[in-house]
Amino acid sequence: MKKQISFIITILCVILFVGAGWFVCENQLIKKESDFEKSIYEIQEIQLVNLEQAENKLIAGIDPQFVLKQINGYVNKICLTECSLDEQIQVFYTENTEEAFSEEKSVWLTPKTTKTGSVVVLEKNVVDLRIDFTGTEGSTYTVNEIVLNPQEYLEWGIGVGVFAVLAGIV
Repeated sequence: MKKQISFIITILCVILFVGAGWFVCENQLIKKESDFEKSIYEIQEIQLVNLEQAENKLIAGIDPQFVLKQINGYVNKICLTECSLDEQIQVFYTENTEEAFSEEKSVWLTPKTTKTGSVVVLEKNVVDLRIDFTGTEGSTYTVNEIVLNPQEYLEWGIGVGVFAVLAGIV
């Protein structure tokens, strides 16, 4: 009888800890500060090139771009908040003032979609930054703001699941 009660308590603890792990991750209660200076650019602060604002959306023209000037710092990650991209973007950067954007200083990046938006990893020292979209003319985008070096949130994954199960068993 004691073994059955112990087994039931163990199962309940495992379920409780897995549920707690899921709740923490889904509600993003644990976040890690970026090791680099965080910068937030509201959509009104961003130079929009070939993008027209209509209500809460941006409508793309030919070769749509975001341009951020005078960043003057290290950019580890770029997050386009509330944006879900399924296309590659081309990120141009300059390393000196008065330098023009060029293909030599550009990278093609595939965004990773998270709960906060689409994130790409740049890992460059930049003065100015330009983000080019590859969507066709007339494509619509929803972007609330651009965050450079955003906080990282704990995501539900194998490591968190194993920890939750082991904690429950203990």
